[in-house]
Amino acid sequence: MLLKDKYLTDIQPLVRQKDIKGMLRLMEEAAKEFNELADDRQVPQIGIVGEIFVKYNSFAHKSVVDWLVEQGVEPVIPGLSDFFVQTFVNTPVGVKNNFRPASFSNHFLRLAEIYVNRCARKIAKAASGFRYFRPFTDIHHDAKMAERIVSLSAQFGEGWLIPAEFAHFAEKGIYNAVSLQPFGCIANHIIAKGIEKRIKKFYPDMNLLFLDFDSGVSEVNVLNRLFFMIRNASEQPAESIGTT
Repeated sequence: MLLKDKYLTDIQPLVRQKDIKGMLRLMEEAAKEFNELADDRQVPQIGIVGEIFVKYNSFAHKSVVDWLVEQGVEPVIPGLSDFFVQTFVNTPVGVKNNFRPASFSNHFLRLAEIYVNRCARKIAKAASGFRYFRPFTDIHHDAKMAERIVSLSAQFGEGWLIPAEFAHFAEKGIYNAVSLQPFGCIANHIIAKGIEKRIKKFYPDMNLLFLDFDSGVSEVNVLNRLFFMIRNASEQPAESIGTT
């Protein structure tokens, strides 16, 4: 935790100065230093999906991600960039299905994707020195996996990205996943809970847990349900358990 805080502090002036080369150098240093401290014990892994704010904000999900770490679990959380790069799939799908207007600016989308992918490769190269680094996913590959489960026209809320992340976990041997969503968020309930049977059809070993969060949700109830998930993850075969 101290090492993470150190690098989060060190990178702040580089971000303010837009010093990209400096940020990449710092990532390379971080990868080497984290490698020296990496613990190679096998631990159960639990995937985390859900509504973008609840998924990444500790206050919104009552710090359940930190709690999982304290229980000896590795939470596997997809990168924040996936939420934004899905536009490279959403826009052409929307135009094809006539719920997005075709415009001249859409022709520049491919150029934007090339630029974004180039940046992602530079970041991946800098961070790949860490032996447990997870490379960026291919959004088009994820979309193909999601399309077996739900139409790519389902773009409200996190849309098809949620089933894509479930499928990605299964592909990587992570068969336990939690969906974190705000209470009453209809879009996420439809796309997450509503596709449970389809997920089970293609990935019968998947164990899914859906948690709603609002100001009145009981922390005890949340943790009790997570305890069962942890027990199931701990009983998975060795090949589906990661290292940390």
